Amino acid sequence: MIMMKRICLSKRAIALILALTLLFSSSLSLTSCIFSGNTISEEQYASLAKDLSERVDAGCDRKYSYVADYLNYWGFPAFSKFKIMTIESTYVTYLLDDLGYSDPDRLLALATKAARYYIDNILLTPEGETAFTLDEIRNKMLQTDAIATAYVKSVGDKYSNYLNVEMFAALSDSLAGSFAGIGVSVDIDEEAKTITVVDIVAGSAAESAGILPGDMLIKVDGKSLEDYDVETFMGFIGGRIGTKVTVTVLRGGEELVFTMKRIPLEVASVGYVILEGGIAYVAIASFNDNTDEQFIDVINQIEGTGAVRGYIFDVRSNTGGYVNAAVNVISHILPRGEKIVEEVTKTSSTWSYSNSDHVIDLPMVVLCNEMTASAGELFTAAIRDYRNDGLLNARIIGVNTYTKGKMQNIIPLGDGSAIILTTGKFNPPCGINFDGVGIAPDIVIPFDADGETDNQMDAAIAEITSMINSK
Repeated sequence: MIMMKRICLSKRAIALILALTLLFSSSLSLTSCIFSGNTISEEQYASLAKDLSERVDAGCDRKYSYVADYLNYWGFPAFSKFKIMTIESTYVTYLLDDLGYSDPDRLLALATKAARYYIDNILLTPEGETAFTLDEIRNKMLQTDAIATAYVKSVGDKYSNYLNVEMFAALSDSLAGSFAGIGVSVDIDEEAKTITVVDIVAGSAAESAGILPGDMLIKVDGKSLEDYDVETFMGFIGGRIGTKVTVTVLRGGEELVFTMKRIPLEVASVGYVILEGGIAYVAIASFNDNTDEQFIDVINQIEGTGAVRGYIFDVRSNTGGYVNAAVNVISHILPRGEKIVEEVTKTSSTWSYSNSDHVIDLPMVVLCNEMTASAGELFTAAIRDYRNDGLLNARIIGVNTYTKGKMQNIIPLGDGSAIILTTGKFNPPCGINFDGVGIAPDIVIPFDADGETDNQMDAAIAEITSMINSK
């Protein structure tokens, strides 16, 4: 039985589910492996990629029930067949699209595709050299991770991914509204390729270690900024809570080295400011596990001022998150009992309804852009649909959204790793799915990247002011 928490996500954002136990059919084919244990000798290592390619090209004179069996037959390095078959069975059960496991020819084609992905994208470097050492080839856990990645990338679901132990732990922290880091805010100059500390979080590891504003980050765990793009380099700082990270900074021409433990840092996904004219600007960065609580708290604070006449909800670059968080946020705007989202899987269809007695009956503007995705699009679509039904006084401003109307689940595999797969689609209140289409704004305004001000925000302020004055 798999217990799953419903989510809708972009490529970068995903959710937490609890348990996995799968029973396999007693008719499962037993593999007759052509290499004992698939242990690669030093002689075989030298020509491994070539030999694997030739065996895959030769196909297979047997019919198996799992891709894992074909990979084992072709002599792939030792890996956990049970784990790979568990992943396969999960896809067969929950993936929205049919993978064709009942068709021997389609299954062999999928196995061949997975094998090719492993050889071309994992086993070999872009230069055609073996990416693993012999010890790594013989490392069963490492090869299981590699083959899991190859399988997941071959199923045809563009949102599928395999998360190893470290990746899943970091993602879980992020979606819980926290992450493990050192507690610095930085200014990034991509042209000059510099990362400068501008602020230190009070009580953070960075503060305790002695990092100061003005320090320039140049190395993380010995990895130099010169050798990586800025985004990849910054990713080295985060990690599992309690693990150590060594950061080298440049201060006054001197290199200083600090080693510290990563600590959990709370992430605010909702923020606000009261603008002139009684306009409440509310930014919703994502729909994390605690976003709904933060949103309700922010609305309470705003309403407590007694001077608000309209709202701007900014979901630009909101790439999604938990369905439940989005439902609860939208519920705080709409009357109780209104439809919010229909979740459609391969076996069922379920509506979620507004669950709050709180409503917002003031004029509102939603700001969206091309990176407003998934649950961010659901929020935008719900406001649009109830505006169209006459329940809200609202406008949508920005550019067409990301176009993702499918939802994923993350399913833990029992060893700290997990897989992401598309389990269904979610429809907004109007019932029309926006996958591949997105949400079109009422007022289209591309972002002026060369401007010194936020032209989309300026347009939102002008529109909400007009809406307030016309009441």
